[in-house]
Amino acid sequence: WPYTTHTEWRTVLGDRIVAAVDQFVTEEMCDGWHMFGDQTWCNKAMKAKNVIALSFGIEERDLYSEYMSNYYKVPTRLFDCFIEPEKSPPMAGTAPNGTKRCPKNSGGHCYETPYQSFRVCLGPDKTSIHGRSYNTLANELKGRGPLSTHVKIDVEGSEWTVLENLLASDTDQMKIRTLDMEIHFGYRAISEAAYDDLPEEDRILRQIKIIEGLKRKFYCTGTTLETYRQGWWPEKDCTHQQCHEPVVHTSGGFSPQMFAVSYVNKAIVGEVPGGGEEAAPAPAQAAAEEEEAPAAPGGEGEEEDEEQSPAPPPPPPPPPPPKRKKAPAPAPAPRSPAMLGGDGGVQWPSLRKCKYKMPQAQSSRPGTPCLPPAKKWPYRENTAWRTKLGERILKAVSPVVTEEHCKGWILYGDQTWCKKAFKDKFPDPLGLSFGIEERDMYSEYLSNNFKVPTRLFDCFQNPAQSPPMSGKAPNATGPCRGGNHCYETPYQSFRVCLGATKAKVEGRQYDTLSNALKSRGPLSTYVKIDVEGSEWTVLEQLGQNDEDQDKIRTLDMEIHFGFTAASEYQYNSWSQKQRITREITILEGLKRKFYVTGTTLEVYRQGWMPQQDCPKQQCNEPVVHLAGGFSPQMFAISFVNKDIVGVADLDEQPAPPPAAPSADDDEEAASDASEGERSAPEDEDEEPPQPEEPADGGDDEEEAAGRSSSLRAASASSEPTAKKYGFYLHVFNAPAAVIHQVRQVKKYFPGSPIYVMSDGGMSFDELCRQEGCVFQLCPPANDRWHPWPFLRRLYDAALSLRTKYVIMLEPDNTIHGPIKREPTADAGGLPVKGRTFGGREYPERLAQERRPGYRWTNKMMSAGLAGGAYFSYEAITDAFSDEMVAKIDWNYLAETRTKEIFSSDFAMQYALAARGYDMEPWEECAQMERSKDKVFSGAQDAAFRHYCGCYPGGKPTYNLQVKPKDRYLFKEPLPRHNSENSNCQICYNFTKYKQDWGSTKCTNGLPFEYSKKLLRTYFPDGKIPQMR
Repeated sequence: WPYTTHTEWRTVLGDRIVAAVDQFVTEEMCDGWHMFGDQTWCNKAMKAKNVIALSFGIEERDLYSEYMSNYYKVPTRLFDCFIEPEKSPPMAGTAPNGTKRCPKNSGGHCYETPYQSFRVCLGPDKTSIHGRSYNTLANELKGRGPLSTHVKIDVEGSEWTVLENLLASDTDQMKIRTLDMEIHFGYRAISEAAYDDLPEEDRILRQIKIIEGLKRKFYCTGTTLETYRQGWWPEKDCTHQQCHEPVVHTSGGFSPQMFAVSYVNKAIVGEVPGGGEEAAPAPAQAAAEEEEAPAAPGGEGEEEDEEQSPAPPPPPPPPPPPKRKKAPAPAPAPRSPAMLGGDGGVQWPSLRKCKYKMPQAQSSRPGTPCLPPAKKWPYRENTAWRTKLGERILKAVSPVVTEEHCKGWILYGDQTWCKKAFKDKFPDPLGLSFGIEERDMYSEYLSNNFKVPTRLFDCFQNPAQSPPMSGKAPNATGPCRGGNHCYETPYQSFRVCLGATKAKVEGRQYDTLSNALKSRGPLSTYVKIDVEGSEWTVLEQLGQNDEDQDKIRTLDMEIHFGFTAASEYQYNSWSQKQRITREITILEGLKRKFYVTGTTLEVYRQGWMPQQDCPKQQCNEPVVHLAGGFSPQMFAISFVNKDIVGVADLDEQPAPPPAAPSADDDEEAASDASEGERSAPEDEDEEPPQPEEPADGGDDEEEAAGRSSSLRAASASSEPTAKKYGFYLHVFNAPAAVIHQVRQVKKYFPGSPIYVMSDGGMSFDELCRQEGCVFQLCPPANDRWHPWPFLRRLYDAALSLRTKYVIMLEPDNTIHGPIKREPTADAGGLPVKGRTFGGREYPERLAQERRPGYRWTNKMMSAGLAGGAYFSYEAITDAFSDEMVAKIDWNYLAETRTKEIFSSDFAMQYALAARGYDMEPWEECAQMERSKDKVFSGAQDAAFRHYCGCYPGGKPTYNLQVKPKDRYLFKEPLPRHNSENSNCQICYNFTKYKQDWGSTKCTNGLPFEYSKKLLRTYFPDGKIPQMR
């Protein structure tokens, strides 16, 4: 129990809140979900015409109304009486309005349909309070027809009487299609002053009854409660029960005082049995663990919660709450994937025993992919149709053509090429590459290794950031050396995207594959398609055109199931199941003319860590998955034309019967990678993964990750995974740069895990949900001057990634290819010639405890540990742990040297040296300064580049613009982060950090104070700066 007290009524009301927003409507009833930020929308509600949206509570920018306008073409009205118009373009009326297409230079604020803004707040009456105008929801709904209005309310506690009035009017309720709110229990808003004299319990009880009343006309579709629970770390923040009890909490301690909730009108969905018509049940006191295991298999019977463990004194523990019964799950998931078993109980092919034949290869691989199941089912649900479609994908992309048929393989990046397709010379060869980004290794490889001329197509990539798209890359100028952009044979580039028709979509030019293949001869053209979900209608047309298929020699693609691309908009109204079924059917159709030669599925499976990422079945079920849990939603695939192979109908030959399933997970399957060929061991009973109840008294997921000091030490001592490189992206905002960088990492290091940490208040949750990374939002902390949060955040990233090496990237780093020079030390970074640090005797003396005779050499000091640097897992989890960092006398170092000791790139050197770790200048990390092309230090062909502010034209990634299709992958900075100023020196305050942010999350958990001598030196007037 994390709190100093335990009040029964707070528990009862907290559990009642959770029950009030429990979800009855399912994805199938809604024809799918649309999840965006704080909203979970029922797809059925988003298809109507002649509707408007009302958005109450705007702040500077209102992504809700922008999304309604730009995605659903819904006119909007915005209301706020607190935000100053000069700080908010839409409130000032200066945001582009009804433009039909939002220009790039709009700064993000832009509306394609008309909007209106009003300096009016939402309240229970039409009145003026403290000089601000308020109006009622009923007035704003006047004249609206049934189911004609989407409503969003985020008014910081002013919502309750507004909602109470809404409940009194069935007519107004029937006008609302969707209702999205942030609700606040126990807040004291100006417009709710009439209830200030009520006791706190009575005020909150009134608010809960209002929420319960909404269930008469609306279904709840989703909340942010689960996300907020994942961000609550009681074992770290309240280790001695020292935290104050919140105004309401569940039996397990989590507080649902404030969260976002989404509703859909019942008339949209139709009545659902048991769907909330009845009165809310009497609140039951829950078990001690807030995170309960999923329902028993098949929803059989009822299950009792465990009794609450008594809290250690002081204070005395509360009595164990009474047991309660769970209601049966409305849509129970199968306990075991094998229960689905295909038709007739046959085991799924993915559950066969298998071996990783090329465990070290980071490229696409030939042969049937080995995709061992997770030991324990990792997701909250297990939907039968998602498994069936996942297994159908695997069957469609499992190669039958062999190395003998192809006379060997060529493996490069995302490609597995059949050698027969490259051996014979033929007239007029050509490579077509659709989807380029900054650099296109596919077309360069074809040009420089096989002397194939190429044509490059992309309408999103800014030519200024892409030498081939701007025509500046060397073009058929002779031999290419040095690893830069270069083509030995002629190339052409076109600002055109691949699409189903020749047309403009959102201002970008699209053209068809058939047009690009015009006048091409049989088997004359190599084709690569990487167009982020725009491929399906293109492939559908190709499958219907034998003449075009006969022109293609090899076909390489990155395919995306369930994405919603701009050029595929006509299918957005289909349910998710319908869309994915169509996509699989298209893929299967390619097998009539082509053989699959390889995929990246096996590489991606090696990078999937269900035991680490989903230890308590807390992960959301992906759109498709195999019976063992692995998701084939996105991967690269290679095809060769059957006429090249010269063997017909290999696909018709029966596949060998599948063996018994293996229950291995990746940590075991990858542990002996160095031994080459290896088997995925079976569990003794050979059962596939099973959902498992958490162990009695077990830690929750944050606790298991080591949130307390002792648990952190235990976590750090565990071995990293067999994956060699993980990437830590330390970001502030710069969304275009961050999105680009995540995709570049995935491009050059497929399967490597990525951890994104933002301390600027900008959320990249949606980016990581789509791209498969981990996101962490931390409080502000300018790392140039505050090493304690900086080192802790890198430490947390290492524990999450669990790879042999962690490569730290900043948004201004660019990535130019795979690593060619392996690390040889414990850490390495930018070569900084001639740099040394003073006071080396002190860290060397500390290092003797761990490594007698250690010397911190000048060569080590010349390693610049900035963006692009690498660190071993051991070095981070030892030298950057809270305990080791706290052992260093930072005040002594600053007093005897300068305050620059607190700069992160200095502090890391001292911290690593104090534990006896070796550092090296690393040629894979290059510094770019006043020359646009020539590196200042490091290798010309370095994998990573770091830029100074003097770079011509500015740092390249900071010139990127967010693509329209990506503008919803991030959320604007939180107001509180914007109000903080962490750009101050010698101003870190451990006590204030805890007070301001409620915990020591993302910083060293051990106290630190500057010495009086140091403060007198730099602030003789006594005016010490504060983070604010």
